[in-house]
Amino acid sequence: MKQNFLGIDWGGTYIKAGVVDTTGKVIRKTVLNTKEMQTEELFFAGVSDLLKRYKSLNIRAIGIGAPGVIFTKTGVIHHLGNVPGWENYP
Repeated sequence: MKQNFLGIDWGGTYIKAGVVDTTGKVIRKTVLNTKEMQTEELFFAGVSDLLKRYKSLNIRAIGIGAPGVIFTKTGVIHHLGNVPGWENYP
């Protein structure tokens, strides 16, 4: 079975998600409105919905890019520039 990967670009206006295969070929794309997903619950519900939507695509890993300061050693989001409410989030 092919392995695919979900990439999420978490911007201040839009959250763009794409599924790619091992060669980097884009298989699916989705654009969501960041304002509709600003709370912890809504963001993770949105990611969960993407995984359900792409269940048949054999997602092996997820990568998330975010606009701000994230402490890589601890994984704590210090501040997301254009996304309020995500300060010092573990």
